Amino acid sequence: MMAIGNSAGSYYMIYNVRAPEMLPYFMALGSIPAFIFMPMVPAIKRAIGKKQMFYVFLSVAILGMALPVYYFCGSGTKQQIWLVLWRSS
Repeated sequence: MMAIGNSAGSYYMIYNVRAPEMLPYFMALGSIPAFIFMPMVPAIKRAIGKKQMFYVFLSVAILGMALPVYYFCGSGTKQQIWLVLWRSS
């Protein structure tokens, strides 16, 4: 499943955004939150509880997936690359 997602991201950056030089940054942005938030998970769990932490993280994930930024970035949006990179993180 991960290979399909990575292939789709590569295709999007190369053929839709037409910015293949930004592909490494686009792919790296997906792992940055893991390095920031994973060490904080035990502290968050102690502060708000396991069930509430699940609900908070689920809400953030749903909100992130619901943002239709890709739809506003049409074909060849190299001048709006910040919007594409912001949405992928």
